[in-house]
Amino acid sequence: MFPYAPPQGQFTAPRPTSQNPDAPLSDDDRTGLRVLYPDPSDAVHAGAISGHVLPANPLALPLSPYGVTGIFPAQVVALDGATGAVTAAVLAGWSCADPGPAQFDGTYSLQHLRVGPVQSYEVYTEPLDGPVDLGNVIYSLTSICRNAATDIGWPSQYACVVPPSAAPFSARIRPGP
Repeated sequence: MFPYAPPQGQFTAPRPTSQNPDAPLSDDDRTGLRVLYPDPSDAVHAGAISGHVLPANPLALPLSPYGVTGIFPAQVVALDGATGAVTAAVLAGWSCADPGPAQFDGTYSLQHLRVGPVQSYEVYTEPLDGPVDLGNVIYSLTSICRNAATDIGWPSQYACVVPPSAAPFSARIRPGP
């Protein structure tokens, strides 16, 4: 399960066969399924890592009317500390509280992670400035924000405009409580 599909003819993974009709799911895919279809009785996959992606130099944030206080957008990835396998990934950059407006504060939340006495994760973040960019994973940026242009009569106090995508960045790591 990828956030976008490669063009026709560029599929590089092994194709399903009659002997092996389904490709195996990665840990990241399983985590995504647990987020979409949570099992309330699952006490093993109950962990979460959340925070904000902030630039190492806060002066690197654009001065704009967009209200940007963190990196928008960024990919945040959690690796299993023992195996190095990707266990979860999320697109970070904004938070919302109904009715709005969206806050472009670098927020992310990796959910339904395995917990246990020896479980550990390494977390890293990277900009969407390479083979994958924001247009590959969010097809309608206007769906993030509502304003008078997208919804006639939308109250201005709840309105927002999507800022331009962040260029390459370096982020700082600050452990939480």
